[in-house]
Amino acid sequence: MIRRAAVWVGALVVAMSTVSPAPVASAAPAVAAPAGPTAKASITFDVDTGKVIDAGNAREPVGVASTIKLLTALIVEANVPMDDEVPITRQAADVSPLKLTMEPGSHWRAGDLLHAMLIASLNDTAMALAIEAGGGSMAGFHRQVAAEARLLGLADHPKVQDPTGLDGPDSVGGGNLISARDLAIVTRAFLSNPALAAIVEMPSYHFTGGDGRPHVVYNHNAFLNIYPGAIGVKTGYTDRTGHSLVAAATRDGRTLATVVIGSPDPVGFATAHLDAAFAAGPDTPGTGDVLPEPAPPTTVPPTTATTAPLHLPAQMSPVETSGSGPWFIGAAAVLVLCVAATLAIGVRRRGRTGAPRPRSDRS
Repeated sequence: MIRRAAVWVGALVVAMSTVSPAPVASAAPAVAAPAGPTAKASITFDVDTGKVIDAGNAREPVGVASTIKLLTALIVEANVPMDDEVPITRQAADVSPLKLTMEPGSHWRAGDLLHAMLIASLNDTAMALAIEAGGGSMAGFHRQVAAEARLLGLADHPKVQDPTGLDGPDSVGGGNLISARDLAIVTRAFLSNPALAAIVEMPSYHFTGGDGRPHVVYNHNAFLNIYPGAIGVKTGYTDRTGHSLVAAATRDGRTLATVVIGSPDPVGFATAHLDAAFAAGPDTPGTGDVLPEPAPPTTVPPTTATTAPLHLPAQMSPVETSGSGPWFIGAAAVLVLCVAATLAIGVRRRGRTGAPRPRSDRS
C-alpha cells in the first residue's frame, strides 16, 4: 500500500511540474540602450502586443510619484459614475498641493475631478475620487487597489497606499512602491480604455465646479508638445522620487510606451528610447518578456475594514494573481489528500504506529 501510494504521489508531482506556469522572462535589453539621460528604472514596450522592447531595473518596486494616478483613474472609472456628485471630505480638502482647492462638504462632478486629476495632476481631486471609489473611506480604496492589482497581474510586490502619489510625511501610509514593469501593465490597461486615453491628450479642460465658478486646468506634460505622434500619458515628481514620466506615441500603425522613473531628464530619456524602439521595427525580439493582456474593468464592493498594505508575491503569473488558480491545481490537491488518506488507512489496518502527520508631488 505504501509503495503504491508513493508511486501515485510521484506521478502527480511530475504531472504538476509539466503544467506549472513558466517564469517571467528576464528583462535583459534587446535594443541597445541609447546614450543620454539615465533613469532609476525604466521599461519600453509595445502597447498593442505587450512585448517588452527594453528594460532597466524594471522589477524593483520604487516610488513613482503622480504616475500612480493612472492606477487611481482605472479604479475610479470602473467604480464611480462620471455624472455623480462627489462629496469633498476634510481629508481630500487638506491634501498637499498641487490642488484645485475645494471646500469640505462641497460636491463636485466626478468626471470633472477625473479630468483635473489626469490633466493637471491635482492631488485633492485624486484623494476625493479615491475615497468615493472606496465607499467613503481610504480603507475601502485600498481594497479596490488590491483587487485591481490582482486582476491586472501586477507581480513585483507593489505597495500602493496613496492615490495621489505623495510620498512624504503627509502621504497616506508613507506613499507607494511599484516596479516599472507593474506600472507598464497599468499603463497598458489605461490606454486600452478609450475614455481615459482621450483625457490625457487634452491640452486643457474647462468646467463649472461645485463652487458654482468656472475653472480651467492645463496639461503640463511637455512630451505631448515635442514628440511626433505623442498621445500621453502622465508626469510625476516628488523630492524623494525625482522626475518620472509615462510616455506613449503612435507611429506607422504602432503604439509604443515607455515608463521612466527617477530621471533628471525624463522627456529626453523617453524620446531616445521610443526612437530606438520605433527604429528597431515590429519584428525586434525584445527582451522575451510579454506584459499580460489588459483586464476588463471590475467593480469591487468597498469595505470600511482596515486593510493591510498590498504585497503580492514576486514574479507571479497573471493566472496566479487572478484570485482563482487553474482547475488542475485544485484537483491535484484533492488527489494528494486522497492518497494521504489511503496511506493512513492502510497503516492503521496493519496496526502500525508512528505514521507521519500533516504539517501544518508635489506629485
